[in-house]
Amino acid sequence: MQSRTRQRMGEAGVTLVEILVVLSIIAITTGAAMLRLGIGNGRDQLANTAAATALAITGASDAALASGRDRLIEFGADGYRITTDSGGGDWNGMPGVDITSVEGQTGPRRLPADGSSPPFRLRLTAAGQNALVRFDGLTAKVEGAP
Repeated sequence: MQSRTRQRMGEAGVTLVEILVVLSIIAITTGAAMLRLGIGNGRDQLANTAAATALAITGASDAALASGRDRLIEFGADGYRITTDSGGGDWNGMPGVDITSVEGQTGPRRLPADGSSPPFRLRLTAAGQNALVRFDGLTAKVEGAP
């Protein structure tokens, strides 16, 4: 009689694997619902755009150093493009994001191949939120993300 009681007690619980499966399903469903409803997109989108912009500026600076050819970075109404002196480069669109220079400088920024690029700061604005991208001459970082 004791063996039957022990056997039933072991089967009465829920395993850790079953709990993890249920939690995973809940997490995936919640994430899909948030994406569908657009919850959390405003601040997250600006922060992601600022991080991508900083990464692109750093990448252009690194490419100039590695190739020995200057790079130019141009900022437009809704995006930026990275070119060489000979031109080229596609516009990277950032719809709804306004890019302004904190220093007030307009026109393309030169990223020299010798690493002597002057520092600059950019303000990205979208939906009333601001993020600041600071370039120190070699790398760009996001400051003041929403």
